[in-house]
Amino acid sequence: LNTAANNPRGVVNATVEHLNDRFNAPGTLNWWQKSIGTQYDLAQRSAPYKKVFDSVQNFINDTSFYATEAADLAPKLIPKLETWKDIGKKSISAQDSKAIAAPIFEGTLIWKRLANGQLSKTIGDEQGGVVFTADELKQRFGLTESQIALYKEFRTATDKSLTNLVVSHMVKLGGADVAPIADQALQSKNAKEASDLLSDYLVSLAEQDENRSDVLMGTAAKMTELADKANSLTSKGYAPLSRFGSYTVDVISEGKRVYFGMFESKFEANQMTKRMQGNYPDSSIRQGTVSQEEYKLFAGVTPETLELFGEMLGLDSQGGDAKNQVFQEYLKAAKSNRSAMKRLIHRKGIEGFSEDASRVLAGFIYSNARQTSANLHAGQITKATSEIPQGQGEVKDAAIKLATYVQNPQEEAQALRGLMFAQYIGGSVASAMVNLTQPFTMTLPWLSQYGGIVKAGKQMVSATRDALKAKTGDPELDAALKVAEEQGIVSPQEVHQLQQQASGAGVLKSGDGTKAGDAKAAVSNAASRIMLGWGKLFGVAEQFNRRSTFIAAYRTAVEQSIENPVQFAEKAIAETQGIYNKGNKPAWARGAIGATLFTFKQFSISYVEMIGRMATGPNANTESRMAALNALAILVLVSGIGGFPGADDLDDVISGLMQSMGYNFDSKAKRRAFLVEYLGAGGQQFVQHGFSGLPGVPVDVSGRLGMGNLIPGTGLFTKKNDHTRDVAEFAGPAGDLFKRGFDAVGKLLRGDFVGASIDVSPVAARNVVKAFDMANMGMYRDQKGNKVIDTDMVEAVFKGVGFQPNSVKQVQDSTGEAQRMIGLNKIRETEIADKWAQGLFEKDADKTAEARQELMDWNADNPDMRIKIDYSQIFRRLKAMNQNKVQRIEKTAPKEIRSLVRQELMTQ
Repeated sequence: LNTAANNPRGVVNATVEHLNDRFNAPGTLNWWQKSIGTQYDLAQRSAPYKKVFDSVQNFINDTSFYATEAADLAPKLIPKLETWKDIGKKSISAQDSKAIAAPIFEGTLIWKRLANGQLSKTIGDEQGGVVFTADELKQRFGLTESQIALYKEFRTATDKSLTNLVVSHMVKLGGADVAPIADQALQSKNAKEASDLLSDYLVSLAEQDENRSDVLMGTAAKMTELADKANSLTSKGYAPLSRFGSYTVDVISEGKRVYFGMFESKFEANQMTKRMQGNYPDSSIRQGTVSQEEYKLFAGVTPETLELFGEMLGLDSQGGDAKNQVFQEYLKAAKSNRSAMKRLIHRKGIEGFSEDASRVLAGFIYSNARQTSANLHAGQITKATSEIPQGQGEVKDAAIKLATYVQNPQEEAQALRGLMFAQYIGGSVASAMVNLTQPFTMTLPWLSQYGGIVKAGKQMVSATRDALKAKTGDPELDAALKVAEEQGIVSPQEVHQLQQQASGAGVLKSGDGTKAGDAKAAVSNAASRIMLGWGKLFGVAEQFNRRSTFIAAYRTAVEQSIENPVQFAEKAIAETQGIYNKGNKPAWARGAIGATLFTFKQFSISYVEMIGRMATGPNANTESRMAALNALAILVLVSGIGGFPGADDLDDVISGLMQSMGYNFDSKAKRRAFLVEYLGAGGQQFVQHGFSGLPGVPVDVSGRLGMGNLIPGTGLFTKKNDHTRDVAEFAGPAGDLFKRGFDAVGKLLRGDFVGASIDVSPVAARNVVKAFDMANMGMYRDQKGNKVIDTDMVEAVFKGVGFQPNSVKQVQDSTGEAQRMIGLNKIRETEIADKWAQGLFEKDADKTAEARQELMDWNADNPDMRIKIDYSQIFRRLKAMNQNKVQRIEKTAPKEIRSLVRQELMTQ
């Protein structure tokens, strides 16, 4: 004891060492890292893993960059909804879509240009390819000026996407040899410019190294060949021939395939089959489905690897020998339907490909962007993974799983997660305002590592002012901020809209010319515009947070003479604003189920990890530990000790433990009573709820800012009659969404259309309904319509924007504590009375005595919450035990129907 008192730090160090010996070993991952921890946190704690993580993030970011770069060249074909002004955007009309499809797809298949410049149709298997002039588009296809502009958009975006893909392949071929000029090559205007630059560089290297001269010259020649191929494709108006869907219709007439179509529903496939039966009455028509998973069978041999060996063996995408047929079959099976590699399959121009120019272009751009980024980073990912030292097997396994997961193009439950965003966050002023506190609660304490909390505070105040301006006044900072925005660091680049367009659920989509198709498109477009406005508040807040964080961090780096201020600012955003892409998901958040269950959870996880890194991370020091304390202090300030990470969970565990020992104990109630006794009611409110507990504050924000409930289901430790809510916590928002859906169905069956509509409405809309009721009734009512407390118009307004009035929160907290206390007393009374009666029924004197002793013990341990059991309670139970089941069921029926129930039971 004396040693512990005199050397507490030594005791702490010894304890930590003992725990490390018991639970940690070199090369292993702990439970957190294997389950709910982010990949970023693991990367900050493991240098080998960080190389893999950074490579994965580069892959994701460049996929977004190259997709966005090409899509931006076709703003009308692939319209984006990003700003308030975009709500007025329109998709191209069905007539325009049909008009431009003809020159786009006929130009790549059936037209060619003769030596004299005249147009001519191809014959037989002759390869075509034409880029039409404006006059040809007008005269031959009847296009208007606006339709010609759409045709040019398609061509420009397609050529840019194709150029990016080819240049990235050149850089991949050049490898380390061309690394010094790779970035310059990627900025080239076309493939020839990139080829000239790279080839000249390789030739210069060959002149300096005779031993590798042949290899370098061969690579240069291959690059020239690729540039020529790209130039040929663009000059001949290459357009992808895409088919979408899983249901196929294959038509063979006279031994020749005349049609092959893919459809996204059985109905569409069946309709086309009937049409083909009419068009080709003597043909063979087969329907089927396309495997979406078959390509995974080839995971052991990547398509990129086989592509490389295929080229070495002469198995390129041309020709028709036996080896080439093997390569073609491999490409068909081994590549996902979204893959750019699919386009190496021979183009036969068979009828059935999609003529929806917008969708085809979106799919082409997205898959090319993935392949372009893979060319640049797949090798880096593989190299970084292979370099993880021997003995760190669990780290390497985690890296392999991360790389495999990110390179899989499938999104998990995207529609459901989008719906949950709309339901719980979209349209909410309160959610946006709470989100705006993130620079204060996270960026401020993180920056306090570098110069202290006072200097960090001054930087944040200045940054929040300048974040609203177009220019900060510092040319270097403004230039860095612009680059950060373009790279998606300050304004995260997302390709979800492009993916939606490619999947047929376009952000803004055109109809098909039919009344039904046009109406469906109109409804879809209206929904897209509503979703933009519904989520824009939160998006604006998110962008403001990142922008202000970048500005404050950049200035801090300059002030503290930290090397590379831009890199420091980027790190500040990653640390405090989070990375919300596939490459940073916890292991348990992968897959459709995991992604759904972890919706809205990653912020809390990232917050806890940030504090953990500052306090105990590999680079932790005195300043970072003080910053961790600052973060916790700020959290307590805004949410009270009840918002401390895991506070609610700890309350549940303590309450459950005490209740199992025979006490009517509620941790929250005991803590409140203790604080009231020593600090008074006002002091208790502030300590418990932080800012929300100050006198005069009309709303509660502690519930939104606090992190007390981190672990779902801890309420199961406590005694209560109904654990439904505790179990539902495991399902998170999705569980609540499905529950409200079932409730709404029940109300619909009862004819309550208004109640059903309210049940399925987003939280923001339900808050408005509740606010209207408060204003109209002058009170806050519970779900059953009973009065909770009188309220005024101010409180109704706050409820309307999403904040819970403090008066309501206080009543709900106090009544909740009382209900838990009453419920526990009743549960314990029932348990003892049941055991007492059971002992008498079984004539077990020991059990009866045990029940009496439990009653005495309870009353001794809980003098203020005594239980009284009279003999009438025991007699009723004993009487019921002596009845048979039919008699007991009959007794439970209301008197009005008891005779009917008796008759029903007697007939069984």
